[in-house]
Amino acid sequence: MDILTRWAARPFWMWFFWFLGRILLLVGIITAAIQVTIADFTPMLWVLLGIACLLGMIALGVLRITTQLESRKAS
Repeated sequence: MDILTRWAARPFWMWFFWFLGRILLLVGIITAAIQVTIADFTPMLWVLLGIACLLGMIALGVLRITTQLESRKAS
């Protein structure tokens, strides 16, 4: 589990989820504006996926803070 935590706490994943969340929100807004569905995904689903990615980014930020505090406490 320690290896998985160190792997997930890398800054790349925060940037990845931030970028993916913004893109999914933008797709949701555009599909709502032109009133289409892509692969049977409604615009609201695209927006919810974007929000989930942004919440994942926040969770990874909290994970980074806790791992940093734990490493300070251990040393």
